Amino acid sequence: MEFRRLRLAGFKSFVEPAELRIEPGLTGVVGPNGCGKSNLLEALRWVMGEGSPKSMRSGGMDDVIFAGTGSRPARSFAQVTLGLAGAAGEEIEVSRRIERGAGSDYRINGRDARAQDVRLLFADSATGAHSPAIVGQGRISSIIAAKPAERRALLEEAAGIAGLHVRRREAEIRLRAAEANLTRLDDVVRALESQMGALKRQARVAERYRALSDQLKTAEATLIYARWLAARAAAEAAAAAVKAAEAAADEQTRAAAVLAGQAADATARLPGLRQAEAEAAAAVQAVRQARALLDAEATTARARDAALAGQLTTIARDAAREAGMAEDAAAAEARLVQEADRLSAARAEAEAALPALQETKAARAAEAETAEAALAAALDAHAAAAADARAKADAARAARTRLERLEAESRDLEVRRSRLTVPPETAALADAVAQAQAGLAQADAALAEAEAARPAADAARDQAAAAQAAARATLAGLKAESDALARRLAADAGKGPRIAEMVEADAGFEAALAAALGDELEAGPAASEAARRWAGAAVEADDPALPVGAAALALHVRAPAELARRLAQIGVVSEAAGPVLARQLRPGQRLVSADGRIWRWDGYTEAGGRADAAAARLRARRRAGEVASEVGHAEATMMSAGAVLADAVAAAGAAQA
Repeated sequence: MEFRRLRLAGFKSFVEPAELRIEPGLTGVVGPNGCGKSNLLEALRWVMGEGSPKSMRSGGMDDVIFAGTGSRPARSFAQVTLGLAGAAGEEIEVSRRIERGAGSDYRINGRDARAQDVRLLFADSATGAHSPAIVGQGRISSIIAAKPAERRALLEEAAGIAGLHVRRREAEIRLRAAEANLTRLDDVVRALESQMGALKRQARVAERYRALSDQLKTAEATLIYARWLAARAAAEAAAAAVKAAEAAADEQTRAAAVLAGQAADATARLPGLRQAEAEAAAAVQAVRQARALLDAEATTARARDAALAGQLTTIARDAAREAGMAEDAAAAEARLVQEADRLSAARAEAEAALPALQETKAARAAEAETAEAALAAALDAHAAAAADARAKADAARAARTRLERLEAESRDLEVRRSRLTVPPETAALADAVAQAQAGLAQADAALAEAEAARPAADAARDQAAAAQAAARATLAGLKAESDALARRLAADAGKGPRIAEMVEADAGFEAALAAALGDELEAGPAASEAARRWAGAAVEADDPALPVGAAALALHVRAPAELARRLAQIGVVSEAAGPVLARQLRPGQRLVSADGRIWRWDGYTEAGGRADAAAARLRARRRAGEVASEVGHAEATMMSAGAVLADAVAAAGAAQA
């Protein structure tokens, strides 16, 4: 089997379709670091059935798909095709394609195949994704230091029997499955045998039931025959009764004829009577209708009176309620006016105090820097003075000790000299005593210098204490600001998960982000069950690009993946360039300025200010993170100043001692 060509599309750094031809002989790929040489080898292993993301230097198998850059969108799939020549010279094409979130599939010569089929194809040819024939960095040393089992696998693959081991493993798996099926069949046979005994008992019951059914059928037939005999006797009796009834009917017919003649005479008199009855009925009906009309009018009048009375009551109640609502509205309006005046005054005071606070903050920062510099200088001076004082004190103690020893020796020598003649060593001892006295004088001078340097050490200690107090004041101010920001953010914490809590904008872009998304910041993330949430949409390759001169808002915002496509279609421009670039917008795009102005693709524009509250929340969230970092820095500074102060106090105490 020979590898002849390798085609890649969307695989890692190969976003555009590329083809590598492997001609006869030695083929080499050279290039600088990061140009994609290793990606070619990984593509070769991937198409041969590699299933471990770690072997592909990826966290997941979807990471082999081109993830996009600042100028090119991400791809939704990757495909690698390997062209081979079989042992007989036939053309073989193996292809592997992966779609983001949908897994990968294999094709051999254009027909769907399993991953196992692809691995067997390469195993039969003594190669594969994990074949020793693919030698990577450090592979030679691992082959040299390989264990006997690993060397055996290498020799088996070189001999071309690795595919047989794969097939043997599959056959063993199938045999184990067949054994499991046989075991399951034994269980089924035992279950069927137990069912057979039950079925035999049921068959005996069925036979008994059939015999009893035959007996019941015979008894029913006998009963039916007896009933038929009784019915036939009853039918004969009924026929005799019918004949008697027919004779009686003839007699009644003759009587009816006589009565019919009498009825004809009565019928001749009936029209006049009916006319009189109709006239009387019409009169009665007219009276009844008139009475019904009067009753209906009386009922309608009573219902109308009751309805009018109810309407009057309702109108009176509504009038009282409207009057109360009018009073409440007037009181609420007065309260709102007072609240608006108070808020306006508070805002004016806050805006007036803001420059002073900023100046105070800058002054405190400068004072802190000055204090830190003074503290460092004081520490250096104190350390030098302390070291000098310690050295001079040591010299003075050594000189005193030597002087005391020499004086003792001198007294001893004086005693001995009074007893003996003056030896030659006496002159040397006298010189040593003189030198010791000179050293003692030097030590006294050094002690005087140390005492002179002690005020400088005390001043350094005072400066360190002042620096620590300044750092403590700065830390207290930062903690107060942190508590205020925490209370401000806690007011919105009870509204459930919102995408606004997962978004962070660069400094100066909060108003732009708030104006671009508006109320959509209050929607929930994809993982929430909220009625309003961002389901997420990946950036598509055919999405329109923003006009030249407009930077994507996504470059200044850190947001979840659900907002990627939306932020990619929002541009940030200056206030002057907004109206000009707005005419180049494509459907779905919009432009925003840093102060919150909006220009939409359909011609809609809006001045800043509508999303000031959302922008303030974003600034508060960003400032909370900055304050937390500054608090940590201030605490570290205060601890360092405390340590320096402790060292200065200790050094001053040592100098005092």
